[in-house]
Amino acid sequence: MCGRQPKAHQPAGPPPETTAIIFNHQRHRAALLLAERMLSIR
Repeated sequence: MCGRQPKAHQPAGPPPETTAIIFNHQRHRAALLLAERMLSIR
């Protein structure tokens, strides 16, 4: 799930660093929401 993908080709747009930061932020928020949901079910 969290495996690193080899940088074979870079996307033609924003730098990969920015895309990675945004992707990690969205995944982090999703993980927080999931944790809150699991805790609230308890």
